[in-house]
Amino acid sequence: MQKPKRKKSIALLIVITVIIYFVFPLYFMFSKQNIKMKDKLFTYLSEKDTKRFTDMFSPSAKTDTDFDKNISEIFNLVDGELTDESWRYIHRTIYSSESYDFDYGRLSKLEWVYTFINIPTDTGKKYNFYVRYTVINDSTPKDKGVNYFAAVCTDDSDDYVVIASDEISKKLFQPNM
Repeated sequence: MQKPKRKKSIALLIVITVIIYFVFPLYFMFSKQNIKMKDKLFTYLSEKDTKRFTDMFSPSAKTDTDFDKNISEIFNLVDGELTDESWRYIHRTIYSSESYDFDYGRLSKLEWVYTFINIPTDTGKKYNFYVRYTVINDSTPKDKGVNYFAAVCTDDSDDYVVIASDEISKKLFQPNM
């Protein structure tokens, strides 16, 4: 018969092993993907690259009848290019929240929600950006990609654009200053 201390030690060793071999690699893999997504999104926005910016959106977001018009409005709204200061603000935000589901022990949904506040451009204007990015969604694969994007000029909170994969998300958006 094992002593209680030995059982606790074995359990602790199993937990540490699981964390080292399963959790950390997933965390680093998704962290790298997270950073790449932010870099691409804001690089395309800053460079006014509408084609590659549009390609980041999910198929469900692209079904919106106003999708192309809203993409144009976002590029018209954001005045100027991102500066070094802008990138510092962007890189400080890893994610605001994440949502995930497991189906019989397998990751079946992973979604990040970001809030970028007071991102400056070289023209002196500042913007808030709200992004929902779905990495994995087995139940609704057409949601994979950016399925929610809102841009708000902080100088004029009535000056904003929302792209969403569903009508409910569009109606719920209220710029919070």
